[in-house]
Amino acid sequence: MNMFTRSVTALALLATLLFVAAGVMLTYEVAARYFFIRPTIWAAELSQACLIWGALIASPWCLRERRHIRITAVISHLPRPARIVADVFAMLAVAVFSAVVLVADAPPGRCWTCRSGSSSLRCPLALQCCWCSR
Repeated sequence: MNMFTRSVTALALLATLLFVAAGVMLTYEVAARYFFIRPTIWAAELSQACLIWGALIASPWCLRERRHIRITAVISHLPRPARIVADVFAMLAVAVFSAVVLVADAPPGRCWTCRSGSSSLRCPLALQCCWCSR
C-alpha cells in the first residue's frame, strides 16, 4: 500500500469519525431540547461543520473507490467502451470544476480573512473565510 492510498484511507476514517460525531451531537441536541428543555448553543453548529468537513475529506476515497453518486440508468446499458468514455468524461468534469473553483476563488494579490461562526459560538470556521484586498 503506497503513501497516497494510506493517506486517502486515513482521511476516509477521519471522515467516518466526523460523521459519527455529528450524529452523536445531533442526538444529544434533540434529547437536550425535547426531553430536558435545555437546548445547547453548540451542537447544531459543530455538527454542521463536521458534516461539511466530513464530506470534503471523504471525497478522495469516494473517487478512488468509485463510490460517488452515479446515475446508472443509461450508463449500465451502454457498451463497455462507451462506459469508459463516460467515466473519463465524469472525472474530467470533476477536475475542471475543481480547477475553476480554485482559480476563481484565489485571485492574485488577495489574502484570507475569517469571520466568526454563528453568534452563539463566535469561533472561526475555515469554511467561512473570504477573500479581501490587502
